[in-house]
Amino acid sequence: MSWNYIFGNEVGTSHLRAGTRCQDEVAVAVERTADGRDVLAIFVCDGAGSAAQGGTGAELAVQASLDFLAEHATRQDFELNDGLARALLGTARKAIDERGAQSETAVREYACTYLAVLSADSLGTMVIQLGDGGIVVDLGEGLRCLTEPMNGEYANSTRFLTEAGYLEIAQTRCVGTRVDRAAIFTDGLQSLGVDQATNTPHDPFFYPFFEALESTSLSKDEDHPLQGAFSRFLQSDQVNQRTDDDKSLAVAVWMAAEPPIESQGSG
Repeated sequence: MSWNYIFGNEVGTSHLRAGTRCQDEVAVAVERTADGRDVLAIFVCDGAGSAAQGGTGAELAVQASLDFLAEHATRQDFELNDGLARALLGTARKAIDERGAQSETAVREYACTYLAVLSADSLGTMVIQLGDGGIVVDLGEGLRCLTEPMNGEYANSTRFLTEAGYLEIAQTRCVGTRVDRAAIFTDGLQSLGVDQATNTPHDPFFYPFFEALESTSLSKDEDHPLQGAFSRFLQSDQVNQRTDDDKSLAVAVWMAAEPPIESQGSG
């Protein structure tokens, strides 16, 4: 048993008109623990549009998190708990702080959100949310959100990893059950994926992705067979008519399959 997943992002139409880059970053990895369990890890960060280096901040946060997990997953005391959540957040923030110091740029110019889900058989599931966007999981009883999108002080604003007290701002949830299905997305897809009044997942949005993954076999030596269709969906008029923002989405399922394709980032 292991994980099958797909992920990607596409630049928003407003960014295309302005000639600016995609400021989202998304990555998925599967790390093996010392006792042979496969840990799914999804990290999604969205650079603040008001920050000059928001996209760079998102890249730094995701890469630092991937590196930290790769180093720590094989330790005998590895657990999915609040301590790990704080360590991941701290590692991501440190990477931004160091880049700001090196470039003599204020840390706020690297502002980004931070979302993550980690899950493994017998270890349970941990989710982190700092900012907007969403995390949807199925723990065997249907889709649900364990955290809520964060709104800032003003309309269309949110909270960021670069804020003072970011560890206290972040929402962390740990449960003893491995996810069967998981999805993370930035706020560009928030209105499509979640009923924002009730913070409940819109099942018809997610189930086609989950069902497609569950019926697809993988090869380590090839691109994911669904990647083309996945990217076309994120670029489609169907999506762009609902949002002009950057769009990032990662979807994963637990299944009997060949090991997943090698992890990589997308930015």
